[in-house]
Amino acid sequence: MKRLTPSEVLDMHRNVRESLADPTVRRYLDGFMRDTVEKAVKGKKTEVERWKEIGSVFGQLFHPANNPDQFAALLSKDLFSARTYQVTEEMVDAVSAMYRRSQQEGMFTVTLGELPSEAGFAWFDKPITHIDKHGKVVKARAISWGLQPVTYFTEDYTQEDIDRAMAGQDVKDGKKTMTVQGVRVVTWFSVTDKDEIWDQEYQDAWIRETHGRYRVLYSHSFTLPFGQRFSFSAEDQGDDMMAWIKTLWVFMNTEIVTSTRPHLRAFSMKKFQRSMKEPPEVNVIYLRRRHVDYDSFGVPQPAGLIDWSCRWVVQGHHRHLEKYPGPKHHALPDPAFANTKCLTCGSKITWVHPYVKGPDDKPVRALEQLYLLRQ
Repeated sequence: MKRLTPSEVLDMHRNVRESLADPTVRRYLDGFMRDTVEKAVKGKKTEVERWKEIGSVFGQLFHPANNPDQFAALLSKDLFSARTYQVTEEMVDAVSAMYRRSQQEGMFTVTLGELPSEAGFAWFDKPITHIDKHGKVVKARAISWGLQPVTYFTEDYTQEDIDRAMAGQDVKDGKKTMTVQGVRVVTWFSVTDKDEIWDQEYQDAWIRETHGRYRVLYSHSFTLPFGQRFSFSAEDQGDDMMAWIKTLWVFMNTEIVTSTRPHLRAFSMKKFQRSMKEPPEVNVIYLRRRHVDYDSFGVPQPAGLIDWSCRWVVQGHHRHLEKYPGPKHHALPDPAFANTKCLTCGSKITWVHPYVKGPDDKPVRALEQLYLLRQ
């Protein structure tokens, strides 16, 4: 698939939401939910075990929906109020490199402050490629998210409780529950991105059935309470998609990442405005670059003839804005002058944001650490 323009990303966001009202897409969601439940209850011997497994699956993937129509309505609600993002190919590579480097025994949490916005739709110029728990290569082309309260039973519950909860009814008096705020995260795949699950035969059949109207479909979802600790391990089967998404969100809160809001087609903006809550804007997310190198005296330098084998991140630092007396030294900010002068020589200095250095066609070397911006 060719790289979409920001206007085309805006159209895709709107198209994904509109597709959820189509009967063909609803049948696809129904088949996905049924297949997921069948796999979950396989091997469970008792009725209680099966119902508890079903409750767990619905709680993690589809909460609080009980059927495809309700689930489609939830996804549509998130997309209606979602801010639109376009994540560049180099950003996908950088996040993947950081995810691979940090994929080790450990715990992670998701907090409200880490979300780039309360609801969002992020399109990837390059599909995320990961391994599922069955060892198959799966591709994701977009993600969306939205706030979702999560209710838990704080005591053991019975099959009757599950039946009532699945029917949308309150549980018996005396059963304690706890409701916390969380987030629903959804991954979407493009029908033109072939992988080990979605092959050419599936692609051709889907395009024929929908006449090519809908090219992005629901892939998977998670409902995560804020603050709850989740474990991930490199020894677990498959990749942890939620850990990858958290890494993306961490990146988007750092100085190394910047964004632009390019001009959009009037036609795309008008159609988006008629059916969406958020303004028709696309935030293009990319790694910050620096186009001019300076020496320690603040003099611009021509690019050297260096055979770089990768790109890397230059961490944020202070630099002199003018020539200064005495030997060469690093610029040290003087708090007495609001960090605008060098503590060593008194010359004017400025803060240089982190940026990526190296040839555009080389891979990004994983960072040892990400520095968060806290406002």
